[in-house]
Amino acid sequence: MIYIDTNIVMRYLLDDHVELSPKAKQLIDSESNLYICDGVFAEIVYVLSKVYKVEREIIRDTISELLDKENINVSNKEIINKSLMFFAQQNIDYIDSLLCAYNHIENIEVVTFDNKLKKFLRTI
Repeated sequence: MIYIDTNIVMRYLLDDHVELSPKAKQLIDSESNLYICDGVFAEIVYVLSKVYKVEREIIRDTISELLDKENINVSNKEIINKSLMFFAQQNIDYIDSLLCAYNHIENIEVVTFDNKLKKFLRTI
């Protein structure tokens, strides 16, 4: 299993670097078993939304397509997909949407001082 970091995924998704994007594409489109951790997804969402100003729904769809690749492994695909759904539908940070996904799917209690997050947690 190969762990890949944010800049590999970003070069793959954005196809914006003449030298690095083809290397990222070759790796991600290979048959190698690749692993992407939750923190990398958080950074990808942050960079796409804040730096590149990509719409939330497009981020959800783009990352979901990546997750559909057979060689891409994550800690819990259901959690990541649910967090992307929450992120696309609500005006909350991705980390908050990830916490909400863990709460919703695995019934993990989330304790926070963030009133916006508390309110959303009560609705799911």
